[in-house]
Amino acid sequence: MLHSRAVQSWSLISDIGGSSTRLARVLDGEIGDVETFSTQNARSIPELVSDYVSRFPVLPNRAVIAVAAPISKGAVQMTNAQSNFDVADIEPLTCDQSARFINDFEAAAWALSTVESDDVDHLSGPTRIPYGNRVILGPGTGLGVGILVQTPYGPMAVPGEGGHIGISPQTDFEVEVFKAFRTVWPDVFFGQRLCVEAEAFLSGRGLPHLHQAVSQTLGMTTPDLTPQDLLANPKVTCPAIVKTREIFRTHLGQICADLALTTMSRGGVFIAGGVAVKNPWLFDETFIGAFRDGGRFSALRSGFPLYLMKSTDFGLVGARNALMSAG
Repeated sequence: MLHSRAVQSWSLISDIGGSSTRLARVLDGEIGDVETFSTQNARSIPELVSDYVSRFPVLPNRAVIAVAAPISKGAVQMTNAQSNFDVADIEPLTCDQSARFINDFEAAAWALSTVESDDVDHLSGPTRIPYGNRVILGPGTGLGVGILVQTPYGPMAVPGEGGHIGISPQTDFEVEVFKAFRTVWPDVFFGQRLCVEAEAFLSGRGLPHLHQAVSQTLGMTTPDLTPQDLLANPKVTCPAIVKTREIFRTHLGQICADLALTTMSRGGVFIAGGVAVKNPWLFDETFIGAFRDGGRFSALRSGFPLYLMKSTDFGLVGARNALMSAG
């Protein structure tokens, strides 16, 4: 392999989620040569990256890797996949020995710095995307949250793990669901309180567990269903599935507006992720109502722009934007 920069130079970007890993090149600010692999593949992430970059005549100058996991001192332990790796594994695969890891929803937040009206479907509030702080939530394999704040020096993405904030019962029925859920997935509870990680309900990984708890509460014996089963038919009449979807909608709507209030996201609240993009019918009046209802602050919540991202490419776009922001 030639390492000379006489051939056109490029940078590597990647979006590594719990289910899939996407790798791409950035040349002159444009994303190209996108390839997708299974994150559950027997090969490690560094091996996937090495195989990918070896297909081109020169190594990338640098790399920005977005990962669905917390990052600590350059090390990654994937939250929803059995994989771990280190920035030192990726640096030798670049000309500049330069690799940067960012959380996948830090990348998603960076994607909001270039989002346009054609990239979204409007759900509520102002139609045109206004200037201001922005928040993005993504129910996919897990639940991601990213925040973009506007500063005097330009937009800045704020990393975090907002998908693991707590949610609690909203109705008497949900009290019983939460109690049943403790028998299904006790690790996600906040001590002995009826409070669980939001991701435990609001993700592809969590939906089957929620359905199991709802079924127990209704006294129903139901088969084990996948997220795809639970969302395949918008007009399904099974009481356990209907109630599972209702709980999903109302809690997701509430935390979307809660986070908008926390960050004063007048620039918009954006819903993304595989579950959302594949099932836009979920974002109906039940979801919108939960988003807007907030007691004395209902009017403020109702005024936040709310959008559904059309594409699942926001991770790569965000990694590109993070790369470009570094100069």
